[in-house]
Amino acid sequence: MSFISRPVPRLLIAVGAAIFAVVAAIALSIQTSSPKPAWADTPVTINPDHIGATADEFDEQDCSGPLGSPPGPNYDGWHFVLPSSSGDNFTSITIQFTSVTAGPITAVFPDTDSGPGWVGYLAEAGNGDVIHAYIFTTPTGQAIVNGSATVSPDETTPGTFNLSHTCPGMSQSPSPSPSMSVSPSPSRSISPSPSRSVSPTPSVSRSPRPTPSRTTPGYGYGGPTTPPPVEPVQQPQHLSWWERLVN
Repeated sequence: MSFISRPVPRLLIAVGAAIFAVVAAIALSIQTSSPKPAWADTPVTINPDHIGATADEFDEQDCSGPLGSPPGPNYDGWHFVLPSSSGDNFTSITIQFTSVTAGPITAVFPDTDSGPGWVGYLAEAGNGDVIHAYIFTTPTGQAIVNGSATVSPDETTPGTFNLSHTCPGMSQSPSPSPSMSVSPSPSRSISPSPSRSVSPTPSVSRSPRPTPSRTTPGYGYGGPTTPPPVEPVQQPQHLSWWERLVN
């Protein structure tokens, strides 16, 4: 018995091609939209030269910018920087201090992460790369024990990140300032001013001015000492008319 082959309908071929195209598009979409695997971030460590640093003894100190706004007066401020040779962005950072472990910090400013004794956040640079990390710790005076971070993109040669500068906070228990004992000022003994003895003004004895003796001209000075007698001047008599008549 012979079989006669029939041509495949064109419609069936077209439907099959359409189904294949849809499946391929879905597979490509799933592949491109899947998140990066965790191993895409590279672990880096803190610069070994900065282990043991304290905020108040670190060489570079600057309390301007973000470190100028701590959560309180009793917080040390720390600024960490990712160099370009170690990666483009911080994705997380963890710093272990003497009595506080800050991290992992993944929040980018203005968001923050926090825990007992610390507050921190990542921050972008002017070009948008997340290369800054700011951490505030309390109590003050703690030292860096260790530090690690993850960065992107994936780097074949892991690098390090640096402590840029610090801002020391105020001590939580400031030592009382020594009491200033004010010694009483010595009493000034005022010696009495010496009494001024006023010597009496010497009295000036004035000798009486001699009254010049009035001498009759021509007498004395070689003339007679006794003036001649003066003849009395007879006054004219005033007679009454009766006496005149009798006389």
